[in-house]
Amino acid sequence: MFESGFGPVKSKKGAAFSTDMTIAIFIFLAIFIAITTAWNSVLDSSGRNAQRKHAEMMVLRIADEFVRTGGYPSDWEENPLSALTIGLAGSDRILDSDKVQAFLDMDYETAKDILKTGGYEFYMEIDEEDVLESVVAVFAVQTADNQMKNFLENYTYWDYYWGKEEDAPPNNARYVYDNGNADDIFDMLLNNLSSYKTIVLEDPHGAELDDETEEDMLRDFVNNGGTYIHIQHQVDQILKRAFGMEKKGGSKFGTVVNLDPILQSDVEIGREINFEQDGHSFEIAASPLPLKTIAEVKDDSSKCLICRWTNGSGTIYYMPDLQNESHVPIEGLNLADEIISMGQYTIDASTIVYTERHVLYEGRAARIKFSLWKRG
Repeated sequence: MFESGFGPVKSKKGAAFSTDMTIAIFIFLAIFIAITTAWNSVLDSSGRNAQRKHAEMMVLRIADEFVRTGGYPSDWEENPLSALTIGLAGSDRILDSDKVQAFLDMDYETAKDILKTGGYEFYMEIDEEDVLESVVAVFAVQTADNQMKNFLENYTYWDYYWGKEEDAPPNNARYVYDNGNADDIFDMLLNNLSSYKTIVLEDPHGAELDDETEEDMLRDFVNNGGTYIHIQHQVDQILKRAFGMEKKGGSKFGTVVNLDPILQSDVEIGREINFEQDGHSFEIAASPLPLKTIAEVKDDSSKCLICRWTNGSGTIYYMPDLQNESHVPIEGLNLADEIISMGQYTIDASTIVYTERHVLYEGRAARIKFSLWKRG
């Protein structure tokens, strides 16, 4: 700086240097913060992956011990607190009912300690094989004819979508959704499809697919492995719009021509099944999807009365009714067996790992499902 006739004059070099330095420091800090954040994210992700891998190894270990061993000591069920490991098998993949019951009776925290779940919660269920896989959603509107809730009276995980103005009939569902408008309740079910593996529409008067978006929602549910059971009416409004099924004249009388999990194991080919109402039938030769005819119209082998279609990874069933002319559930249908469970069930967990094994339990095919989970 020097004096002039006009007053002091400041040098611009110092100010420019100071500005450049500030910008450089700002850029450096921004890069440093970005790199640090990214590195911490990598470490967090690596840590989460390692934890999940550890949980996956644990769930496989415990499931294999359940179905392939009898536990240690081998008679631990006589004194459950003596158990060092828990096995449920009398022989490979054949469960011992005494060991299963001893495990079900065990204190949950004690079971966690013996299973060595490492801070994870657990849930186990034994599900005798049928067409329903939990969680199940049931849509119904007809009080007098509603039989599905009776099939599910011992079932644990199902939700009821009730589309009638009057109160829903007594049931043991986890949740009941109702507002008196059938189409609104049906729309709610469609929006909740990701929560279910099986949906049942029982005589769904008033329900319909309103647009292509809803058609896609139902198709995607089935295509991705879901099971959809349609009973009685609204075929044109739902089955035809989403999957192209064309109904034909119905009948009360059917003849079993193929065995299927939807039938009890003692049902034989040739058995007659009689329904209360004339349901729809479907031309076998004109089916738009691969079709298995479970029961054909009596004396008309060209028409399917109890039908099973395959779509992608999933399954669609149709049947005319769930009750006979005496207004009682039709004998021979295998829609739901009691699920045996132990532990804490969750649908809200930050980490959850799952596996299942096919076994025999009390002489019947079943699946044992086991999951470990943790919140936070």
